[in-house]
Amino acid sequence: MDVNDVIEVFKDSIDQGDLVNAYSVLAKNLEKYKHARKIKQEKLLQHIINVIEGNESMDDFSKFLENEDLSFIPYIESYEQYKQSLMDHIVYAMNRYNIKYPSYDAKRCGDL
Repeated sequence: MDVNDVIEVFKDSIDQGDLVNAYSVLAKNLEKYKHARKIKQEKLLQHIINVIEGNESMDDFSKFLENEDLSFIPYIESYEQYKQSLMDHIVYAMNRYNIKYPSYDAKRCGDL
């Protein structure tokens, strides 16, 4: 699966609150990229996993994205908007579902 597809499935899953699927998609494709020696893709997915596990802050992830050249991701018109969109999806899910994988609240925070 192309890294753009992986990230889109990840974003859709976390928007729906399905963190188990989001994490499994990242972990499965991370292993595929390691075996295929796709260093840039592997690095990006590892940083995303670190953020949702709570091992890396959003500030660190933001700095990583600022310095990272994402030209290996096809079909992107504006890389700055793509980076911001990815961060927005993660922050939205972290705030809404109180994410720190593997523990998270599947019900929305403060709704009930």
